[in-house]
Parts: sequence; C-alpha cells; structure tokens
Amino acid sequence: LYAIHEIKGDLTTVGYSEPLTVEFLHQNQNLVLDTRHFSTDFKERLIASIDGLEDEVGGLLIHSENFQALNLLLEKYRGRVKCIYIDPPYNTKTSEILYKNGYKHSSWLSLLYQRIVLADKLIPPGTIVTTAIDHAELYNLGKLLDDFYSSENRIAIVTVQHNPKGRNQAEFFSENTEYLLFYAKDKNQAAFNEVAIDDAVKDTFSEKDDSGNFRWEPYIRARTAWSRENRPDNWYPIYVSKDLSTITSEYKEGYYEVYPITNTGEYSWKNIKSTFDELNKDGYFKAVNEDGKIIIYHKYRENQVLKNLWIDKKYQSEFNGTNLLKDIFGKSGLFMYPKSVYAVQDVLKLASPRNGIILDYFAGSGTTGHAILNLNREDSGSRRYILVEMGEYFYTVTLPRMKKVIYTAEWKNGKPLNRNTGMSHILKYISLESYEDTLANIELDDDKHQLAFKFGDEYLI
Repeated sequence: LYAIHEIKGDLTTVGYSEPLTVEFLHQNQNLVLDTRHFSTDFKERLIASIDGLEDEVGGLLIHSENFQALNLLLEKYRGRVKCIYIDPPYNTKTSEILYKNGYKHSSWLSLLYQRIVLADKLIPPGTIVTTAIDHAELYNLGKLLDDFYSSENRIAIVTVQHNPKGRNQAEFFSENTEYLLFYAKDKNQAAFNEVAIDDAVKDTFSEKDDSGNFRWEPYIRARTAWSRENRPDNWYPIYVSKDLSTITSEYKEGYYEVYPITNTGEYSWKNIKSTFDELNKDGYFKAVNEDGKIIIYHKYRENQVLKNLWIDKKYQSEFNGTNLLKDIFGKSGLFMYPKSVYAVQDVLKLASPRNGIILDYFAGSGTTGHAILNLNREDSGSRRYILVEMGEYFYTVTLPRMKKVIYTAEWKNGKPLNRNTGMSHILKYISLESYEDTLANIELDDDKHQLAFKFGDEYLI
C-alpha cells in the first residue's frame, strides 16, 4: 500500500482509472507498476531490494535510433543474443520510413547493412536471423543477405499470406503476401526447434511421455518408392510376442513374424535393421492386433516438415495485428500495419531457444515482445527480449502494449477479459538522446551568447 500511495497519476497504462481503494487493490494484485511514477527515494530502495535484479529483468526496451542502440548493446551483449527477428520499413509509399531516405533503394540498403553488421556482433554461430519484407525490396534485401551471410547460409524464403483481400488500388497484381527470409550465422551449427506450428497438426499429437508430445504412426512405408525391391535393406522380419508386449528384430520361437506387407504388395520398414535396434527402447514401438493382423507402430514426435507457404488465418495482419491492437487499447489508428502476433510467434517458436535473448531492433508496435510473452505463458519458457524503436509511438503504443500484455493475455475494447493470465515480469526501458537531440536541447545563457558573438559559429558547433 505504501508503494501505491507513492504513485502519481492513475493506472490508465494498464487499462484502469478507478480510485486506488483497498478493495480495488485486493481485486487487482497483479497490477503492472512503472517506477517512474514513484519518488526517486522509493524507486532506489525498491530496486535495491530485488536480489540479482539483472537476472530478473525479462526484457529491455530502448527508445532510440537503432544504430546508436546497437552500439550501446555491444559491450554487454556481444555473442549473447540467440535469435534475431526484424521487420524493417518496407520502403514503400504506404509505409514511409522515419529515416532519411533521399536516395531510395541505395540509402535503404545502406541503412539495413550498417545495422546488420552491428547486430551480427551480438550473435554466436548457429543463430538464426529472420527478416520480414515485401515485394518492393525483396530482391535487394535478398542480395544483401546473401552477400553478408553467404547464400549457403540461406535457410528458406517463406511466403506469408497476410492480407487475402489484397489492395484494390494495385495497377497490375494485388499484393497479398509478404516474405520471411531465414538465414543462419553458420548453417552447419543451426537447427530449428522440434515443434509443430500448424494448430490442426499439433492437435494430432495427443499422446505424451517424458520426452514430450507424440502420436503413433505405422512403421511400414507403403509406397512404390519404398517397395521391397527398391529398399532391400529396409526389408526384414520383426518378431512380436503373443501378448504383444515384446518387440525385437531377433528371431524368437513362438513369436509372430511380421514383414512390411500390405494387400497391395511387399514394401519396407522406415529404418534399416540396425537403426530399428537403436530405436527399440523406452516403448518407442508398439504392436497392435487389428482384425487378426499384427501392425507395428512407432512414436512420431511433435514436429513436422515445415512448409514455405503460410496461409493460415492466424497469419492475417488485419485480425491478429490491427484488430488485436484495437482490442488492447480500445481504439484504432494508433499504429499502421502491425504484424500478426502469431506470425512472429511461429518464427520464434522455430528459431529461438526457450531460455535465450531475442533481439528486434525495428520493434514497431512491440509485436515481437508480445509474441515472446505469449510463448513464455504457453510453454513456461524464460525467453528474454531486447526491443529497439525510435518512433514517437514508443511511449503511446510500444511500451504501453507490453505493460498491458504483462497484466493479462486477453483484452477486448481496451478492457481486460481474464485477470488470471497476468504474469510476474520485470522490464527495463531507457531513452537514448541522439547527437541532434543534444544540440537541439542546449540552452545558452547570456555569458555563452557573448562567447558565441566573439568566436562565431565555430563556437556553437
């Protein structure tokens, strides 16, 4: 209560402006409090009371031009960032960028290149870097990334259908897709996490053991390419005890002898015999008697061969970007063209460790931070984030959005729907004053004006 009494203003940053009564506080014990509303003395004592504060901070937001911010991060975070996702300005008429853009493509590429070079110093080999882009700069950006990381380290170009309706004012084709360029800093050391990003597919992994979710799949490959003739090394008998409890590739008297045979012909098992023997432990295989025929099944883990075309409705920016922001803040028009939070979530689900630092130095409305908090709620991960944004909306959209999503995961018309989804979380935010800001903020007293008259413009510079 002492802390609450120190607050100046109201709680509109988390969607409230009710009086700070004891009853209200008891109902809202997971309020998100910003220490800048506290007195300096209390703030310093509060921070000092948290043991290992740096280890407890889940995220860092930097209001700054990102070249300056990346330079600031080098000393502390060199080699510590485990994933980069960026959604840079697309350099189109509909999304004017905040940076100087006099030379169009060349200046845009220079802008990106300078920051990519700096960000690369923050990541170790094996890190996956993902960049969102549309058709306007796709080829230019692809050449830049091919040159910097080398084309051998290009993992994929994923097409995302973010706007199925397209744009009616298009001259030739109505663009309704964007692209995700996946690269690795040393592809030989990189790997995607074994997860399913398709909800319909994910639901099929209904079984669970100590290693995670799985489903039972037939061990036979009944395809022409996997016929006995084409795959002779994958043709061998599997022996199953009469009670179906024991499965082995070694001959056992009195056991069922099972070959990969169906009504349409002789095929093969999915693995050669030696691999079968390696896998045959901890209940990896099971045998089932189906209408008098013994069928061998194996555990298929919660992963899938990923497609490079993402067309699920969850990736549509209108519903899960624009409308999502409207639900969080209760009004529209605060930020143009926010990404679908699920598109970013699925990138991070694939490319980032559950306990690593994720960097987004074109943070925009804060979608990446929102996605990270969602993932941590979903799988109890401890991902941390660094978000950098220079726009004025940092204090009206980016930071408030993070506060609100910490408070609860569910919002509608600016109101929280479920206060039980709040999380314990500390974020730090700072603003960096640019060189131009510093010059603009200088105030000259009379004495210095006299010096300026004496020494001329060189003194002011």
